[in-house]
Amino acid sequence: MELWPWSELGLPGPTELEAVKAAYGQRLRELHPEEDPEGFQRLYRAYQAARQLAAEQAFPPAGAKAEPGAADCPHAQGATDWDFEQLLSQGEREASPEGPFPGEPFAWAPPHSRSQPHRPAAWWFCWMVLLALLIGGYLLVNYLREPSPAVQAMGWLEEDFGVELVSSPKNPEREEPRYLYWLKEDPDLRFQAICQGERTGPGSGYRTNYTLAQFYRAMREFSQAWPDCPLWFDLEMTDSLGEGASGGAPPSLYLFQAPLEDTEAFLHALGEQLEQLAREDWYQTLPPEYQLILAHGNAVLYSYSSTEGEVLSGQELLDAYSQQAGLALLQDLVLQQGVGQWDFASLEEMAFARYGYVTMAEAPCWWVTCYGWGLSGEHLAMNYYLRQDLTAVYCIPEGQVPQGEDVLDLTCTETLKLDCGRRLEVYCVV
Repeated sequence: MELWPWSELGLPGPTELEAVKAAYGQRLRELHPEEDPEGFQRLYRAYQAARQLAAEQAFPPAGAKAEPGAADCPHAQGATDWDFEQLLSQGEREASPEGPFPGEPFAWAPPHSRSQPHRPAAWWFCWMVLLALLIGGYLLVNYLREPSPAVQAMGWLEEDFGVELVSSPKNPEREEPRYLYWLKEDPDLRFQAICQGERTGPGSGYRTNYTLAQFYRAMREFSQAWPDCPLWFDLEMTDSLGEGASGGAPPSLYLFQAPLEDTEAFLHALGEQLEQLAREDWYQTLPPEYQLILAHGNAVLYSYSSTEGEVLSGQELLDAYSQQAGLALLQDLVLQQGVGQWDFASLEEMAFARYGYVTMAEAPCWWVTCYGWGLSGEHLAMNYYLRQDLTAVYCIPEGQVPQGEDVLDLTCTETLKLDCGRRLEVYCVV
């Protein structure tokens, strides 16, 4: 009959401790606890019993016959009464993290809870991942707490101008840092802002056309009271009606088509409008940059830029217009209306040399002198005169200008029609 516990270990009978350990190790490699848990427990109890016997007694060589009645079966009672629960507990107390003997794994533990070898590199990697998550979370929280550039710029604008604004819902989708806003109480007044530089005080940290939008609104309302002086918003006719303002891009150029006569009332009113706007709080906070042009057709009679000096009063505007309008119209007649082409081969090579106010043909006139190459290739100097009553233009070569009481024989050779419908007769020396 086979002897227990050695038969469970695959041994023929009692043997020394080293043989018990070797047999137990071999059986562990053959037996899988997850497939036969009961067999695994029997093996473990057998190992503990054989280990205890081998440690307490000296056994004869392997293969010797055992004493009768020693232990023929697992439950036989002999000289020694085995208490397997006590042996099992003793084995557990003796077990170390390395197993019952050096190099042996935790074979008695369930498969899913066996201890794993210590891996410093894996622990270091886990700590680095945890640290990265902590730092990333901290930065994310700070980022979420910090307002977006669109919200930040809107807060600065509200602080500087004392208004309540609405940010466009499309601002977060914009690729460039240019944001659209409008007044909460007036959604039609739209403008843009760009974050720029550091916020060091009022008016800093951004650029905006808010005050230009306010200026556009005021000038548009002003023009409605002067239908005889229509307002355009550019020279190229790309947006003469100022429709870009609805998208937050109000124009910076304001061109009034002014009549050649009877402009005093309009110019006085325009000057008063500009002075009144310059006293507004929003204007004082950030003066808008704009250009004002008074034109007649394509002839620019007067131009003013807000960056060049103080805002003109109504009288100052009227005086400046009176001094410049006539000469500007005369230059336009020479260059654009064909008068210069009758005398010079190339208007691009022609130059204006002198200008002023004189009396010609017993009438006050605006006058300019031009130099260039004549139609025959000769060097030519021509004087052009525009009567201040806007009825005629005189074309006289420099060498034939009358002196003293000389009388010049002039003949009407052409008639020009201005954009407003007025006709001008052109007189030349015969």
